[in-house]
Amino acid sequence: MKKIIETRDLRKIFKIEIKKEWFLNRFKSIFKPEYKEFEAVSWINLVVWEWEKIAFLWPNWAWKSTTIKMLTWILNRTSWNITVCWLDPTLNRKKLVYVIWAVFGQTSRLWYHLSAIDTFKLIGKMFDMKNTEIEERITYLVWRFWIEDIINLPVRKLSLGQRMKCEIVASLMHKPLVIFLDEHLIL
Repeated sequence: MKKIIETRDLRKIFKIEIKKEWFLNRFKSIFKPEYKEFEAVSWINLVVWEWEKIAFLWPNWAWKSTTIKMLTWILNRTSWNITVCWLDPTLNRKKLVYVIWAVFGQTSRLWYHLSAIDTFKLIGKMFDMKNTEIEERITYLVWRFWIEDIINLPVRKLSLGQRMKCEIVASLMHKPLVIFLDEHLIL
């Protein structure tokens, strides 16, 4: 088995501008702002092997999503090493996009006015899949997730649970090596 994800001393620090109380101080801060640092992720060392499933369980509201965003290169890291699918996200972002997918609870990859099946076809085209491969993949995933009765409805008319199922199907369309699921799974 190979390591599919590895991080060493992963860290993310956000700079937050300090807001001033008085008008004159606010005016001065336009020209010379002051910042404080907020450490959202601190020194994570993580190894995930092929076919392994892991879950982040932690009461803090910030670091789980922030870590996923750094692994998918949505956010730049403050320090240090990340390898996802044997690629460094900083150097190989375009290659990485073809082998991962992230499903965030607050962000939908489904197109609101299209039907779910149209979105699946569009995603297949975006990942350079052949038409026959797209149709075979849709047929398999629709059967596997029991969504035959909802795939022709516009996404806006689906319930939250139905949308989440369709989000998972969309994430599996191009057969990614890694799927990141963030804070929403109510399947």
